[in-house]
Amino acid sequence: MENLGYHLHITKLHKIGHLLLEKYPFAYDEINWTMWFFSNAIKNSMGFADKLHHSFRKEYPHEILFFRNIDKFSINKPELINYNQLDSNLEGKWDKLVSRFEDYDGEYFFNQNDLNPYTKNVNTITKNDIENFNPIVILRKHNKLNMIWDGFHRAFLAIKHKSKLPAVIVDYNKIDPHPNNKKMVELANEMFRWH
Repeated sequence: MENLGYHLHITKLHKIGHLLLEKYPFAYDEINWTMWFFSNAIKNSMGFADKLHHSFRKEYPHEILFFRNIDKFSINKPELINYNQLDSNLEGKWDKLVSRFEDYDGEYFFNQNDLNPYTKNVNTITKNDIENFNPIVILRKHNKLNMIWDGFHRAFLAIKHKSKLPAVIVDYNKIDPHPNNKKMVELANEMFRWH
């Protein structure tokens, strides 16, 4: 019974995932990845009495905001965006970030351990490769792309190569009425309640 709290949270998370997929069937890969990522985060953050540890709020504030206010977000179909729409502060940080790609043999492979491995050496990636990456997920608020939720390294490579990049844009404060919204918000509020 020691994992009861975890299983209760995961059951609710999976219900939210199914409701999201009913609402946004075109975002299947992005929603499944988010559910997988978040289920691992929950597993690693269970505290006493089968409740999420308080640190979870500090580590995942944007994700909690999304789930608890899911009726105020709208997920758009994937589209190609220009590199100059992304955060220009990523430019010039290649030396710092490239070390994250290094394998045991000193080679630099992109996304080698991800769910969708892309084993091409980062130093030989082309604009065509980047335009065919899986979409990044990015938040748009007040008509400005202002936060990458998933795909930081892909975004960086697009900026480095001045390339277009596929993206799933999530609009904030754009009400998208759907019958699933109410149930998803109820489930999220049950999950992320701290006493």
